[in-house]
Amino acid sequence: MLIAENHLQFIIEIAILIHAAVLLMFNIIIIPLSLVLFLSMVLTIIIAALFGIDTIFLFLPFVSHHEFTHPFGPLAVFAWVTFLLQQAF
Repeated sequence: MLIAENHLQFIIEIAILIHAAVLLMFNIIIIPLSLVLFLSMVLTIIIAALFGIDTIFLFLPFVSHHEFTHPFGPLAVFAWVTFLLQQAF
């Protein structure tokens, strides 16, 4: 059952759904592994930069918008796992 009781469960559920959808997409569309790993590295760098900027904004008193990267949690999990798998192989 996909009913999240807290934010962590929601992030993990969405990450699993995204991961399953991407795996199915890669079986339908033929994409070289090197391209997949390169795109995951680029996505990871972009998300890491967004989280870094968000962290800096938390310490700046004149910026009133905080935690704008919260919806990117599942994508961050997916990107880091794919990037770490790239480093393992």
